[in-house]
Amino acid sequence: MVWLQFIALAGCVVFAGVKLVKFGDIIAEKTGAGGIVIGITFLATVSSFPEAIVVITSGYIGDADLAIGTLLGSNMFNLLIFAVLSFAIGAPFFYRLHKEHILVALFGALLTLMILIGIAIAPGLGHFFQAWRIGPVSILILLTYLVGTHLIFKHEMKNKPQDEAALYESTSHLRVYSGAFITTVILIISGIYLTRTADLIAKIPIGEVEIGATFVGSILLAVTTSLPELVISLAAVKMYLYDMAAANIMGSITFNSAIVFLADIFYQRGDILQSAALIHTMSGVFVIWGIGMVILGLVYRPRNGILRLGLSEWGIVLFYIFWVFLLLSFY
Repeated sequence: MVWLQFIALAGCVVFAGVKLVKFGDIIAEKTGAGGIVIGITFLATVSSFPEAIVVITSGYIGDADLAIGTLLGSNMFNLLIFAVLSFAIGAPFFYRLHKEHILVALFGALLTLMILIGIAIAPGLGHFFQAWRIGPVSILILLTYLVGTHLIFKHEMKNKPQDEAALYESTSHLRVYSGAFITTVILIISGIYLTRTADLIAKIPIGEVEIGATFVGSILLAVTTSLPELVISLAAVKMYLYDMAAANIMGSITFNSAIVFLADIFYQRGDILQSAALIHTMSGVFVIWGIGMVILGLVYRPRNGILRLGLSEWGIVLFYIFWVFLLLSFY
């Protein structure tokens, strides 16, 4: 029964994700914001709601490892989506992107580095952090996210193409925004319940093996909560909206990093980064390495690849496999 529920909810996510990309493209034209801005802000925020719910709920129940593991694991899987997109189009994906995405990639690496530092230094400064209801690093992450997103938004609005053809002039604003709202609600609700269903599946015992919260959050829940990003990105690529797809992925990574602050608000045992296991620093390092592969791909933009993937995409795939192997070695 739980598997049928999972399949039905996954179908709702796919349906809503495809529709949302269409509405996002129309909104980009109606507002003049451009596909990159819509991907970074609107699509990234909506698609990251399942991660937000899981991370915040994990913080509320006092499970810091599940919260941080889901967050960083989701970002690892989001990076893997670049390789999926390359395979889908049959050629290196980064060749089709503008270099404007480098700025967002660097921003994502910065926020991940702040999380990594927060986890690494918090145990050594426990006596100092005990005075804080919310960790100072979490507050700094939120402020950095808000300022950085504002600056990126201004930069993209200033440098967006001005000669894009008008394709949706006959579509009314009421139809667009009402449709986008309804589709967003469907995607969020389906994504949240899909994640809960995946959590039930993850807790089904396999023989006598017990899976820890770090592994469940970093891999099983992370993949499920990233399904909206995967669906939206694939739908965008099918519509040849390559930059919107990339912006959705990188925007989700930055938004996920900012969720640390929200999780810390609901966490009742002090600083959530102080309570997280040091193993998460390894995940943070792999996320930064993966973002480095993205930046290399955006700089060199190779035309040809091996088995449909460029060197950067292959680097992301190998990093992901190695990361999963290291996590499994701890259980």
